[in-house]
Amino acid sequence: MTLDPAIAVRLKRNAEGLFTAIVQERGTGDVLMVAWMDDEALARTLETREATYYSRSGRRRLSHRGSQLL
Repeated sequence: MTLDPAIAVRLKRNAEGLFTAIVQERGTGDVLMVAWMDDEALARTLETREATYYSRSGRRRLSHRGSQLL
């Protein structure tokens, strides 16, 4: 999976090339979680409609969350 270059160019990244993903409650706007994504995680999220994040804690791999997302 690859991220559309038109989307990728608009993202503000840290030194590691990651960007912040903020998960909010749809109805209230309450922040539920702050996480990190890389291009692959965002591409997977957009394709599957299930959240995929980048885990910075030791393993440096993608983490899938999402069967509950609408």
